[in-house]
Amino acid sequence: MSEALTVSTKGQIIIPVSIRKRYGIQAGDKLFAEEHENGFFVKKPKDIFALEGFLSGVRIPDDEEELLTPEMGRRIMERK
Repeated sequence: MSEALTVSTKGQIIIPVSIRKRYGIQAGDKLFAEEHENGFFVKKPKDIFALEGFLSGVRIPDDEEELLTPEMGRRIMERK
């Protein structure tokens, strides 16, 4: 199924109500655009760990590492 999206004069994409309801998208949600050779698609991550790899190469400053939960720290260390 596909539906037309509209781009506002501010560059914002307007998602039809039917799609927002189907995927539980609410105002303020973070969505991510992934580029592919034929264009791009927008997706809503299921949870924070679904975003793993999205910021690959980003280093967490040493003085902020204690802000991570043990599970987050473990997953980050597994990626290295």
